[in-house]
Amino acid sequence: MQIDNKLIKDDELVTVYYSGKYREIICCRQETQQVKVTKLSQTQYVDNTTNEIKEYKYSHSKSIDNFKRDFKNVPRLIRGYFDGDSTEKFITLTYSSKMEDPYRLSYDFKKFMQKLERRYCKCRYFYVKEPQENGSWHIHSLIKRLDEKLFNITVETVCDLWLHGHEVAVKTPSNIATLPFYFDITRFENKISRLIYYPPYLKIYGHSKDMKIKKSRDKYKNCKPDNMVKTYSAENEYVAVNQNDGEVYGCWKTAYEQYIKP
Repeated sequence: MQIDNKLIKDDELVTVYYSGKYREIICCRQETQQVKVTKLSQTQYVDNTTNEIKEYKYSHSKSIDNFKRDFKNVPRLIRGYFDGDSTEKFITLTYSSKMEDPYRLSYDFKKFMQKLERRYCKCRYFYVKEPQENGSWHIHSLIKRLDEKLFNITVETVCDLWLHGHEVAVKTPSNIATLPFYFDITRFENKISRLIYYPPYLKIYGHSKDMKIKKSRDKYKNCKPDNMVKTYSAENEYVAVNQNDGEVYGCWKTAYEQYIKP
């Protein structure tokens, strides 16, 4: 259903994200204060208010903010390139023993996809890496047949192709609009503690080469999409805080619109 309220004026500058049949338009009305710190090195900075030299606080795992920044393209990719129909499957892949190497997941999944495509056809895929409560990693994936035929793969076939474990799940994705947030562990109180297992520079997802996100900047009047349905719109206000000293260094408001091809 189209949302009619107009939040962005024609002459306002916007950022547009294009991903398959999905489009986002973001207008950022920013009022940024002067940053009150000066970086000295990788480990130290100067507080320009007091002239004190302070130490940066680094973590050996991802913070909630780090995770959310890495996660922001997940909804764009899933909504832009998947439909939730009979050509697709939502497949979960686990390991029979405790698997503590998150960097190995991409290699194992790509080997799995090579065997799957030899048996079926060329496919589009997206996968997310996630640890269990005990730190053992597993994979959630969306896989789409590109020949548009019914994807009738079974649990038994997945096990034969995967070979690393037998606790796998195969489902037809039910709601592509909300599925991305299933992967956002920061939305679930019982999963936030698992952030300690994510190395700070780990990429939390991967996808096939045909899935791309393009970005452009222009006036809103030049970016309004034709023949697309507006599915969501909102206005939000944000405040940016320096994690080391709690100093507020920026605040801004954004207007946001989301479109999809019918």
